[in-house]
Amino acid sequence: MAEYLDNTLPSEQVTDFERVCLDSDVHLAEVASCHQILTLVLGEPAEIDPMSRQRMYQVKDAPAEVKPEPSPMVGPPPPRVASSAPPVLPPLHVGTGEGELAGQRRRLKPTVPEYLRDGHEKRRWIPITALVVLVVCITIVVLMAKGQFEPHTPLGDMLVQWGIIQPAREAATGPGTTPAVKEEPKKGNEVSQAKETVEEPNKESPVEQAAAPVKEEKTDAAIATKPPVDEPTTGVTISPQPESAKMPAPTPPGEAAAEAGAKSEPKPDTEKADAAKSKPEAGPEAGTTKEPDIKLVVEGPALPPEPLGRLMSSDQVLLRNDPDIGWMRVGANQMLIPGRLLTLPNYRPKVTLTIGVTLDILAGTQVDLLGSGPQELPGVRVLFGKLVMMPLAKAGSRLRVQFGDHSGEITFTDPNSLAALDVRRTRAAGANPESGPDRIAADLYAINGGIAWDEIVGGKAADTVRLTSGQRMGFEALVTSPPAAAKESLKWVAAKPLSRLESGAATAIAQTLQTDGPARVGLRELALRPQKEVRWLALRCLGYVGQFHDMVGALNDPTHRLDWTDYIEQLCDAIARDSGSAVAVRQALTEQYPQHATELYRMLWGYTDEDLQSGSDKELVDGLDSDLLAVRVLSIWNLTKLTGLGKIYQPEQNAAKRKQATQRWRERLKANEIRLKTPEEKVGATARENAAEMTAEPQ
Repeated sequence: MAEYLDNTLPSEQVTDFERVCLDSDVHLAEVASCHQILTLVLGEPAEIDPMSRQRMYQVKDAPAEVKPEPSPMVGPPPPRVASSAPPVLPPLHVGTGEGELAGQRRRLKPTVPEYLRDGHEKRRWIPITALVVLVVCITIVVLMAKGQFEPHTPLGDMLVQWGIIQPAREAATGPGTTPAVKEEPKKGNEVSQAKETVEEPNKESPVEQAAAPVKEEKTDAAIATKPPVDEPTTGVTISPQPESAKMPAPTPPGEAAAEAGAKSEPKPDTEKADAAKSKPEAGPEAGTTKEPDIKLVVEGPALPPEPLGRLMSSDQVLLRNDPDIGWMRVGANQMLIPGRLLTLPNYRPKVTLTIGVTLDILAGTQVDLLGSGPQELPGVRVLFGKLVMMPLAKAGSRLRVQFGDHSGEITFTDPNSLAALDVRRTRAAGANPESGPDRIAADLYAINGGIAWDEIVGGKAADTVRLTSGQRMGFEALVTSPPAAAKESLKWVAAKPLSRLESGAATAIAQTLQTDGPARVGLRELALRPQKEVRWLALRCLGYVGQFHDMVGALNDPTHRLDWTDYIEQLCDAIARDSGSAVAVRQALTEQYPQHATELYRMLWGYTDEDLQSGSDKELVDGLDSDLLAVRVLSIWNLTKLTGLGKIYQPEQNAAKRKQATQRWRERLKANEIRLKTPEEKVGATARENAAEMTAEPQ
């Protein structure tokens, strides 16, 4: 066993030894126990009885045992008789201690051998030293935080005496200090006047006094009229001074001696004026400049942002916009402060505001949380999307709401009131999405109970408009329609159940997306997942955070042929959503296709009959023969959307296979058939095209 644990067992016996240990639990336990004992003995010093240690050390000095000579007698040996006398042992030197009581031997403190004691003792000082250093650092930080190292404190004065810190400059008049009153220099002491200086509380060294420039002297009248400035404690900003005004200047002789008397017995104003007139002014050769006034701007500490609400949905994804990082995920139960929030597709987070109102922010909605003002409630500004609002079982709860050019307050007149708001941008087909301000349209619904709308115009509340259950109020630019019965069914107010694939993708993103980094980084990683539903949802979410690089690049990849329609529709929705998203789409197209970016961007705007008659129909047909796949994809998508035709054209095929389908589109162009059609006309055109394709002879 010892040879095996010490790696000295011959190699041909190791296999047999290990096989015995594996077959026998007793031998295996013996190996484990011996290994554990060796580990403990070599790792920590073992306590050995001094008697046993001394007995072992003196084995070599014990007399050899005398073996009895064999008896010449034949027969069995005589029986051994037990001796009652104790065996004779060698003298033991167990120490010089005395006073053993009643035969009890004194147990001495075990002595640890050097080879076991040195390493342990050397390692013991490391944690003790680290603890001492940590305590000293914490003490210094606490004392610095309490200002104990500043001048005019016991510790500060001690450090000044030792030369560790510099004495405080009396540059500004603090509370409780009196500015030094200077006296007109006496005549006849010109030599001593150049050497003497005014003794200040914190006296400078001769080197500092020699390096200090000469400062223009102030009259006592000017000093008396200057109001005292309280010493600020926080946020002090001092305007920069010339170099000549930073150090005290030498003063004429006799002034130091007369300073104390001037403080206790100020001169009359007439004497001060005469002294000011008779005082010689220092010339340019003395290097003096007029000391500018010191302006102190006291700024109080910045107050923490006002908490407005809390995210109550732990399994939903809600993003907040950080000015430095960008969009970041909001953690579960995290407090919300004024700022911009965004809900991604397939999510519907719930936010509870501190004013007693709950918000359901539907998918694809962007809002701003508004803090309270002097005469304003906390509220929300809806940039685009849908919002469901309800009170927390309390009638009379109010919420400030803004959208577009409208601002007002919603009052929930019933504890069970339920209101909904739909905000969207209106844009004509074919119009540049970046031209002019966004035109916002909104609809306010009273789903349950009743609400009151008080619109604020010019800072004043207008007439109150009351909506009962089932009524709607419309807003178009600056025009407001009166309450009327809602014609459409608001299915989006209730939570729409997701399909199994959509729910799985939403769960995967919610469990993977972190809260400590930019959301775009995590979504880009999720867009590479092998699951198609996860990739698709991640790409849609990237579009809402302004990242269209992957979606635009897929238009030029034949492997995404089945997803082209979905990608194009997402791009069209983005440029219609707000001007910021339109700019992001244009930038992504410019990065991917610099030579065709303008053409591709125009195809996403949509077309009217006027655009088609003015030559846009020819541009779309010419795009079917483009060398760039993305141009062919967007051209056939627009032609099919306008007319309902073009199912047989495959943009990913080569020019020879596309030739016949392209020729048909040129014939329609000559016949002026490429025009905007109604849904019924599109269905009929598609049916006729399918019938003609089935009866056509194969080429």
